[in-house]
Amino acid sequence: MLRKVIKWGCVTFVCIVLAYVVWVAIAMNRSVTISVDYVALLNEKSAAVPENQRAWPLYRDAGIALRKIPMPGEVYIEEEIEEPNWPDEEGWNHVNEWLLQHHKTLGSIRSASVLQGMGYILDGKVAEEDKELFPYQYASQQTLPSHDGFLVSILLPQLSPMRNLAKLVVADAKDAAISGDALRCEEDLRTMLLLGTHVREHPLLINDLVSFSIYNLAFTTLQEVLDKTPELLSQEQLDRLANELQTLDNHLAIQFEGEQMFLLDLLQRMYTDDGNGDGRIAPLDARDAFSQLEAVTVEVKSISLVPALFAPIADLCFASRKEMREEYERRISYFVQAQEEALEKQPGEYVFPTEPWVQPTSIINPYFLMDYLTPAYNKAIEHAVTTKNNRDILLERIKKPL
Repeated sequence: MLRKVIKWGCVTFVCIVLAYVVWVAIAMNRSVTISVDYVALLNEKSAAVPENQRAWPLYRDAGIALRKIPMPGEVYIEEEIEEPNWPDEEGWNHVNEWLLQHHKTLGSIRSASVLQGMGYILDGKVAEEDKELFPYQYASQQTLPSHDGFLVSILLPQLSPMRNLAKLVVADAKDAAISGDALRCEEDLRTMLLLGTHVREHPLLINDLVSFSIYNLAFTTLQEVLDKTPELLSQEQLDRLANELQTLDNHLAIQFEGEQMFLLDLLQRMYTDDGNGDGRIAPLDARDAFSQLEAVTVEVKSISLVPALFAPIADLCFASRKEMREEYERRISYFVQAQEEALEKQPGEYVFPTEPWVQPTSIINPYFLMDYLTPAYNKAIEHAVTTKNNRDILLERIKKPL
């Protein structure tokens, strides 16, 4: 009797092992279908800007000029003085010389800011025409393979020079204020706001945060102008600036479209497609896609065979493509609603409710991708609230008296 039990136990075990091996083999032969070009979707707004209305060529020229003649910095260390913030402070003469060298640069920035859109096309490599502005990125990419269209690997080199251009305009606005040039000061302030709006052309979280940074530079500069030269700007000019500030209503919130595109692109590169929006993990493709995520690159490389060997377990324990997408949409909807409520409050007043999803209690988490890739957007939303509040305070100060 014992022999029969052992015999059938061994047979059962062998059958289970064979079934598992076959399951792994089938899983390893799964393949994904790249049906949507999310990079093209992300670039849709930029690509729609007419060639003669694209601001990027002018911004690029201005950025190149600023690379050649950067803002003075080391000179203050050499002279052992603090970097000046306002023209009446020691050391501003260096800033003034710098501004004189960038007279044409400032003209390019102002001209670019009033164009219809930025028109910068995101890609996985630096474009040939941009190589002078981004020489190091351009040189390093020559040995890299062609971009595979994965949204996670696109480059965003344009954000840093845009913020530097804003700093140049800030300095010029302050110089105009102390010189009594109200029209130039007003134009610079408007230019800063338009720069921030151009940065938001791609609905990505980092773009939004950089735009908030530029907006706040503009708000702070206008506050300083009003404090230090209260008689400079006429009420008519203040009214025009108030109108510009009011047009920011639709730009003072985090955009989630780009974040959603990122997740959907990842899902189509990790899961099969059954034609109805569902599918199972394709281990080898999932490994390749996951290896491009910086946060897990080392981990994935060190366990590169695990996804295939544990495919049956993944099929049983992890959410399907459709379930993963639905869970992501639920989480994003929570943050969208939270932002709407937070923007009605003052900074620090809004308390984010408990996130309406269960945190994993074991290493087998059905929604592991969500925990890797859905950040807590609370801090970003707080940046939006603070920026909106700063705008509202400024509007209250400069609005026309009744």
